[in-house]
Amino acid sequence: MPSDCSSDLSQITPNLFLSGVGPAQNLTLLKENSITHILGIGLRLQPKFPNEVTYKHVSLEDDPQVNIMRYFPDTYRFIDEAVKANGRVLVHCVAGISRSATIVIAYFMKSEGIGLYEAQMKVKSKRRIIHPNSGFVKQLKLFEAMRCELDMSHQPYRQFLTTKTAQEKTGKFLMDDSEHASISTLETSTNSTTSSHPDPSDDRKPTSARRLRCKKCRADLLSDKQLVEHESGAGQAAFGYRKRAMTLTPTVSQCASYHIEPVEWIKGVNDGELEGKIVCPNPKCEAKLGAWSWAGAPCSCGAWVAPSFSIHRNKVDESFSVPAE
Repeated sequence: MPSDCSSDLSQITPNLFLSGVGPAQNLTLLKENSITHILGIGLRLQPKFPNEVTYKHVSLEDDPQVNIMRYFPDTYRFIDEAVKANGRVLVHCVAGISRSATIVIAYFMKSEGIGLYEAQMKVKSKRRIIHPNSGFVKQLKLFEAMRCELDMSHQPYRQFLTTKTAQEKTGKFLMDDSEHASISTLETSTNSTTSSHPDPSDDRKPTSARRLRCKKCRADLLSDKQLVEHESGAGQAAFGYRKRAMTLTPTVSQCASYHIEPVEWIKGVNDGELEGKIVCPNPKCEAKLGAWSWAGAPCSCGAWVAPSFSIHRNKVDESFSVPAE
């Protein structure tokens, strides 16, 4: 153990420390700073002093593609409970730069009700070397937009989870099954028409609720909350962190198809298949409505949409209902 590993220990607040792996392996240093809890972020971590310290380990890589946001609730709870019990918590990864810094920033955002920039500056003022990777920063921005809750009614978050599912299905980036939402979860959450964290500054009037129905049998298919926008001819994935508009843009309305979230009634979507046809879920109809591909497909506007779940506009009708005042 290097004799100067104490220089890698940064005290962010009286009860919260941030470091690389070195200080977490130095019992003398831990005792000198009265550290009672260690939250380790990394691969193949093992409790080194289980009789002296309370541990929690999160196994993940420092990769922009990793869904670190899924761990925010549990890591927040671990830190918060320790601090409220007058304990002292050390959060570490290998270098104390990206993974552990992201967790600590998310903790301050939620515990102090502050924005990403303020939380990042709070940590950086005590540990100048922090630098969360680009993917983690995007997730912190999304976390901020959801008011520090993992809100399944927040469409950009749903789109984020869909992207993770597509990455797994196509083998572009492997993840465990618990990392992404199930299709049924995504579908069920659309029954909620408002976010659990409404924006008090949003004074828009309730708008008409739009639904798509099969043109052949009139079966109800999905709501406008399950429609996904993309930029015309941009050649980029439709699922990103852009804020969803209340109505389709003129550019998107020129597309020959509606692009939708994956929904449970699409055959093959939960069976390990990578692509297939979208048919009406009414067993007496089964009209061909479109096609889907986890790997993506071109839109008629010239954009590459990935993942792609598209329904031909001429196969469905729109219906509207106006909410009661």
